[in-house]
Amino acid sequence: MADSFEQLTSEQKLFARTMFENKIRRAYGQQYEDLFVNVMTRCDERFRSVKPQGSIGDQGNDGYVAEEGRYFQVFSPQEPADTKSRADAAKKAKDNFATLYEHWHNDFAITDFRFVFNDKYLGAVTEIEHALNDIKNEHGLAESKPFLARDLEREFMKLSVADMEAILTTVIPRPEHIED
Repeated sequence: MADSFEQLTSEQKLFARTMFENKIRRAYGQQYEDLFVNVMTRCDERFRSVKPQGSIGDQGNDGYVAEEGRYFQVFSPQEPADTKSRADAAKKAKDNFATLYEHWHNDFAITDFRFVFNDKYLGAVTEIEHALNDIKNEHGLAESKPFLARDLEREFMKLSVADMEAILTTVIPRPEHIED
């Protein structure tokens, strides 16, 4: 059995990518955030998710890697290409960063902000790009950029086969078990 993605056959890689893409396309709101956290906690042991705490919520922070000053905020609308969704996403990026900065910057350095946007593989949204560039310039960040579906897929593909299967909740078929 293959232990890493590189050891999978091209058919197994295609199966894993297709299954993961389907998960992304079907996930909205909290489901997408849960998928994001599941991948990131398996991909980087330093990643810490932040559980919302009653009325104070997550203080603009869905997860972070403190050692790198990297913070993530997740947004997954029903229709990412919709004009209202794009405007809502840009506003959410700015509002959530303001909340993050207010509650976290005194205790932890913030040098990198990633707005996790489930674009359903449609690509970057100009409103979000401009909002994130404003955040970067206003707060002197090294990075402030979107983290799209393809970025989450890229992190997923770095995982061990066992972790991929756990996320997909299925076994990646072995060539010797596939019949014509």
